[in-house]
Amino acid sequence: MDETCTETPKVWGLTYWGWAAVFIVAMIGASFASRSGLVPAGAAIWVQLAPLVLVAPMAHAQLGLFRKHGVSSPALTRHNRAMLLTLGAFVVCMCLAVYLSRAYRPTGLAAFALALLAIAPVGGIVWSAARYLREETDEFLRHRAVNALLVSLAFVLIVGSLWGSLQMFGLAAPSLNLWVLPAWGFGFGLGNLWWWTRDR
Repeated sequence: MDETCTETPKVWGLTYWGWAAVFIVAMIGASFASRSGLVPAGAAIWVQLAPLVLVAPMAHAQLGLFRKHGVSSPALTRHNRAMLLTLGAFVVCMCLAVYLSRAYRPTGLAAFALALLAIAPVGGIVWSAARYLREETDEFLRHRAVNALLVSLAFVLIVGSLWGSLQMFGLAAPSLNLWVLPAWGFGFGLGNLWWWTRDR
C-alpha cells in the first residue's frame, strides 16, 4: 500500500470505522433478536455467534489503517494473523461444541470436555498477545499494545461488573457470557486506536 495515499484503507468498501459500526449493530441486533423471540430458542446461540465473522474484515481494515500511517511492524503483522486464526478457531470450536451438545446431550465429564473445547482457543489469544509483547522490538508499538491491553481489560471489567450488579438488583436480564471475548477484542481495538490518534 502506498504510504503517501490519503485515502482511508477499505475492506470490501468499508473503512475500519464502518466495520466497527456494523459489528456493534450486529451484536446488538443479534442479542435483541435472540431475546425477543424473533428467532427460535434453538437458533439463539447461532444468531449470537454470527456477528463474530465480522471481526476478520474489521481487523484487516484496522491493519491497513495502521500500515498507512506507519505504525506497524513484522511482529504486529504476525500477531494480528495469529489473532485472526485464533478467533476463527474460537468460532469453529464454539459451533462444534454447541452442535455436539445438542445432538448427543452429554453429561458429566463429557459435558465438561465440550465446555473446554468451546473456549480452548481463548488460550491461543493470551499466548499470541504474550508472544507479541516478547517479540516486538519497537518500544513505541510495545508501549501502545500494553496500554491497549489495559484498556481492553478495563472495558471487560467495567462492563461485566456493571451488568452483574444490574442483574443482582433485578435491573438487567441474565446474558450469555459469550460477550466477554468480543468485548475484550473491541476494547483492545479501541485502546489501539485511542493511543494511535493521541500520538499522531
